[in-house]
Amino acid sequence: MTNTMLAQEIFSRYGAVVRCRGHFVYTKKGVRLVDLYRENGRALLGWRGTAFTKLKDVLGKGVTGTFIGEQGTSHQLNKALENLASLNENSQVCAEGSFVNFDCSSLDFPNLKSLTPPLPWASDIFIAWYDTKDSLSDEEKAFLEAYKTTIPSPLAAAIIRSIYDFVAFLGTVQEKDLFIYDQALTPYFKRSGMVLEPKIQDPELYDQFVLFCLDNGVIINPEFGATSLVPFGCDKGVFSKLRSANGEKFL
Repeated sequence: MTNTMLAQEIFSRYGAVVRCRGHFVYTKKGVRLVDLYRENGRALLGWRGTAFTKLKDVLGKGVTGTFIGEQGTSHQLNKALENLASLNENSQVCAEGSFVNFDCSSLDFPNLKSLTPPLPWASDIFIAWYDTKDSLSDEEKAFLEAYKTTIPSPLAAAIIRSIYDFVAFLGTVQEKDLFIYDQALTPYFKRSGMVLEPKIQDPELYDQFVLFCLDNGVIINPEFGATSLVPFGCDKGVFSKLRSANGEKFL
């Protein structure tokens, strides 16, 4: 199932989405859905954060074309990524090519990495980066040249701020904040931290499971084999309907 199909299924059941806040999606028919899909991880921290304040500030300057503005330069992006990388090891990274419109993590490029920006914004933009101790191959350089894109400064600034938001978030959520949902979720998912990997191995059955969850107030990743996310900070009661539903065929 595609995300477009998921959006249509939400609409046909509950009407138009009128608001998103935290880990919840609110619809025209007054239904609140708990969102484990979160725009395939782009709304990793939930539908919130300071990034859109940054977007609004830069938007007010009117620099909305495909220019290289003061906001969203490769230097600023590199600094944000270095903050993220330093949490695991003391290394320097480079976002050569900066933003690309193709997920290079799916390709056999040993030096080139891809990061999905943790910005709750529907987009096909990714960040391509590599460790400065590594040298890119000609094929990797050609890929960056082919798929790099220039995006408006307000969005670039928001993406960079979202990385800093994510760095600030890491370490604040502990296992005790996550396992409280296990009773409802682990029958269907294998959990690793806040990441939920579906146990269902049949693509057709998984599509049915997506709709089963939706009927019980839960949005999960519609793509077979793809991961969903724990809604940390929510009351475990948000899964009461899912827990009481008959999901035996999916176990």
